[in-house]
Amino acid sequence: MKIAVAGSEFFQRYIREIREARLFESVEIIELFIDNKNIDCPKVAKELEKNNVQITVIGPRHYQNLKPYLNVPCYIIRPGIVDFLSLNKQIKDHSKTCTLLPYPEDIDFSALESGLNVQFNKASYHDVNDMENTVKLLKERGFYTVIGNKMVCAAAHNYGMQGIYYYRKEGMIEAIRTAVQMAENSQREEQYINEIKTILSGTINGVISTLHDGTISYANESALSILKTTQEKLYGRSINEFLPRDIIERVLTQGGQENNITLWFNNVQIMGNLIPLKIGDGIRGVCLNFENISKILELETIIRQEIKRKNFTTRYSFEDIIGKSSAIRDAVDRAKRFALNDSTILITAETGTGKEVFAQSIHNLSRRRQYPFVAINCSSIPDTLFESELFGYETGSFTGATKKGKQGLIELAHHGTIFLDDIDSISPSFQSKILRVIQEREIIKIGGDKTIPIDIRFIVATNRDLKAMVEEGLFRNDLYYRLNVLRLSIPPLNQRREDLPELYRFYLCRFDQALFKDIEKFFYDIFKPAFECDYPGNIRELISITERFVTLADRSRLDDISYLQQLLVECLDIPKNTATCEQIGVIIGEDYNKDVKAAEREVLRYYLAKHNGNMVELAKSLGIGRTTLYSKLKDFSLK
Repeated sequence: MKIAVAGSEFFQRYIREIREARLFESVEIIELFIDNKNIDCPKVAKELEKNNVQITVIGPRHYQNLKPYLNVPCYIIRPGIVDFLSLNKQIKDHSKTCTLLPYPEDIDFSALESGLNVQFNKASYHDVNDMENTVKLLKERGFYTVIGNKMVCAAAHNYGMQGIYYYRKEGMIEAIRTAVQMAENSQREEQYINEIKTILSGTINGVISTLHDGTISYANESALSILKTTQEKLYGRSINEFLPRDIIERVLTQGGQENNITLWFNNVQIMGNLIPLKIGDGIRGVCLNFENISKILELETIIRQEIKRKNFTTRYSFEDIIGKSSAIRDAVDRAKRFALNDSTILITAETGTGKEVFAQSIHNLSRRRQYPFVAINCSSIPDTLFESELFGYETGSFTGATKKGKQGLIELAHHGTIFLDDIDSISPSFQSKILRVIQEREIIKIGGDKTIPIDIRFIVATNRDLKAMVEEGLFRNDLYYRLNVLRLSIPPLNQRREDLPELYRFYLCRFDQALFKDIEKFFYDIFKPAFECDYPGNIRELISITERFVTLADRSRLDDISYLQQLLVECLDIPKNTATCEQIGVIIGEDYNKDVKAAEREVLRYYLAKHNGNMVELAKSLGIGRTTLYSKLKDFSLK
């Protein structure tokens, strides 16, 4: 630490004695002589700046002269009661002694006067000439001792008077000790301010602060970048130009914080918090911490992608597989056995049967359940991106690559399970790379030159006949045999019709449990046609039908079975001009002729209702004459 002591030769003498006594070994004390008669203020200030001093110890008169030129903090040394107490033995007659101080300096002698039972005389001066005249005047009034600084003592000697210098060496020591403490405090404060500025300049959020009157006094680099402006254009402007006045007033008067403010600032849409700047019990101004809304949305997208990429968890287990049919239970039992080892599994099933549900369930029962489950739909990733997505890449390996490089999905699945759905859709060139990964259990990133060992279990799925594709030359036979270790077939819905009621019950309750409770007693009557469908889309189609039914159902007509039956037929995409025998109400007995007649009667009843009793349209629809129609209706007592 560097400290300067600026003053007369008395100060310099004290400093030399202090230095010899080694009282401040960790401090470099610089002596700076000031000529009382001809003070060159710019030169003194330049000398202080040249020596890079942290603080300057200086007398009050010199400080008043140098103050306009100084950029260095100063500690003003002043004589105190202890100084005058030590000087008392040099004073022969207090009535003939006067203390001469530069205006507006003053000393309270009351305690000293009371203790010593003496009276101290005081006088002051404004400049050198005034000081000379005052000393002369004191001489004429009979004073023969003057106490003061170096300049006062010199003038007293010139007039044949005694001059007593009022600074002690001990006072100088205390002044330096205090200055050191001030400099240390200043360093800590400066360090703290620099740390805050560094933090603020490095944050991605914009930060703007104001004075109490709302004048903008600070903006970090992020704020200037977000608002596309400069300090010159922003500083000095009122925050009221950009923020609603009522919000600012509320923060300044109530001291609360306004969060999630959305507004346009300098033609940029931002969102931020307005915070009061409190110092002690008062509020000095406000601080706006904000971000560009478009940047927030961009970051949100990145975060969602990273969470999805890194938080590879599962939702399903074997308990979530619905159905008690032998077909589905056999598949579940086999899958549970497969879960107990690490061999590759090939799942073959139609679209919509729940291949990933089985894959997740196998993972959750395996020893790898604590590790990632990474599902990849091979048909959804373009062939040009497939390698970078699965294997990752090193920094700068190709145009558009991120600066940090990227881990591939296979590497992220380390110790866990990777599920490759639609494995049949990958290109022949990439099939060889997948084969190598499965065989060697290692990968090489794009742009990399070293292998990365991986410990993963492969589950692959397809809705096509891979063996037939091998015969057609569309799929590598060596990869096929690597995949076809443990084969699991999931039955389609048309092979497990007995599970349909349970499935419909489950998804009706999932979408609207209250609705299901209202129709539960008519459930089989309403959904009987659904139990006869083939469901080429399997579970996915069944879920869509259920959701459609729940959405379209009129809550005021849940006790109307005919309405609900017709609604279900619409949801099943059965044409309106068709109907099942059960809907028409035909009952098959043991007498053929009677059954045919009964069936004809119900068919006529159906068509009669369909045409709202319009005989002309009904006859035309049936392809018979009206006379014949009337005769039939009369025979069946329908007219």
